[in-house]
Amino acid sequence: MRDSVCLQTYDFDGLIHFHEITENKSFGYVQLFTNGIIEAVSVRSLESLERTNMSLPIIVLEKQIVTKLKEHLLFLKEKLKVELPIIFYLSLLEVEKCTILRPDPSLDFEDEEIHDFGRKILNFSKIIIATFDIVPEKILKTTFDKLWNAAGYPRSFHYNEKEQWIEK
Repeated sequence: MRDSVCLQTYDFDGLIHFHEITENKSFGYVQLFTNGIIEAVSVRSLESLERTNMSLPIIVLEKQIVTKLKEHLLFLKEKLKVELPIIFYLSLLEVEKCTILRPDPSLDFEDEEIHDFGRKILNFSKIIIATFDIVPEKILKTTFDKLWNAAGYPRSFHYNEKEQWIEK
């Protein structure tokens, strides 16, 4: 069973919600600024990655990003009544020696080599959200493609030929 600690309080900038899950050594926070900006940070210990040659669990990461974006958009719409548009940014920090594992060994690649990201920080392009009726998986395709590109893959293999996100 996972031990979990949560704390929510007001601070100088607005409202902040901390969470910690001790079993897998992860923690994070969501800061709701009074000007409508939301900063969400999730940190996971790299100890588990070191045992797997610093390979990111890519499907877990993509699912977390999709899920959190849905949750935050719903909160902005229903609780905070934030006006659109919203700008979404994603960054991955301390990932210089990380990579993602080849999703399916049967896929044919020109370059058989697995690459690490080679950068300490991956800053992805901003996404402008003009409506709350978006499909996060769809607007994140370019971001996920770019993440896979950073590891030497031509695209995200979690999208089918119709550009629909699928969990493999």
